[in-house]
Amino acid sequence: MLAILFAARALATPAAPGHPLAARIVWVGAGRVYLASSDSIALDPLFRLTFFKGGKPVASASVERVLDGHLIAARITSGETDAFRKPDRLEVTGSAPALTPPGVMRVGIPARSNELLNCGASLRPPSAYPAASRSGSAQRLVRAAPMDSLAPWPDTLVVVPFASADDEEIAIERGEIDAGVFWPGELSDALRRAPIANGLYFEGKIPRGSASPDTARVRCPVICSATIRPYVIALGADAFGALPGCAPGAP
Repeated sequence: MLAILFAARALATPAAPGHPLAARIVWVGAGRVYLASSDSIALDPLFRLTFFKGGKPVASASVERVLDGHLIAARITSGETDAFRKPDRLEVTGSAPALTPPGVMRVGIPARSNELLNCGASLRPPSAYPAASRSGSAQRLVRAAPMDSLAPWPDTLVVVPFASADDEEIAIERGEIDAGVFWPGELSDALRRAPIANGLYFEGKIPRGSASPDTARVRCPVICSATIRPYVIALGADAFGALPGCAPGAP
């Protein structure tokens, strides 16, 4: 693993996409780059960072998150680590991603109990979808109207409940679903080690059951395919983690 401490050429804090960034690169390694800005900076997930040397692009990265308004965490999408070896010659710009929402997204949710939760799961649809129609056990939701945002929900969302975590993992591996929400501690060792287990988590409180006012704080993994990962990041893992509402179920 390579760790590098250096500064990118300071320019100006961006007021709009495509502007140069006044930020220094503080660490590079394991396919990621971290930049720090002395001024508060606002970059949405999936913003594209492009690194230039002598006016030519040498590497690019996709913003994953901004911590405390000053530390940018990004995943390197092109270019080699060697491109970062001469920081005094680097310039970096940020630009908004050109996202085209997928027409259909298939998401698996747990329809099963968990040690922390005395409940099963039922669909809690996003507000963009007014109603759902059933096709077997799956529910099909059609978006009510166009949405103007960085990463709107897709036109059609198909939500598939799984009574078994193993079956949900198999569905992801076979490409039958694009993303899957899991309860804490459910992932197999094989899936935890797989590249698709990319560290996306929903964190929040879920009711323990319809008969109890208590809630459980959970950290649920959201596993997704590489093609759908940008939308999971941009929408936020929380948006997917909120899909399984809590309904009475077996303890």
